[in-house]
Amino acid sequence: MNVGPQWSPIVWKQVTDSSPGYHFIKLYEEMEKQLSLSKSQPQAQANKWKRKCLLLTRLLYLKVCQVILWK
Repeated sequence: MNVGPQWSPIVWKQVTDSSPGYHFIKLYEEMEKQLSLSKSQPQAQANKWKRKCLLLTRLLYLKVCQVILWK
């Protein structure tokens, strides 16, 4: 039975016929939190791209102003 990233304490019990340990349960909970947070990540990546473009636009503007003023 290959369940890939869908391993959970319930699947562990079904496959191995033993109860999952404390560390496995804690790891599963942490991974589940990260997965739920990563679903909002595309929006964060879009915001990061917008900030980067804004920064580059400002830097380019400053460079142009410096060139004009130093002439």
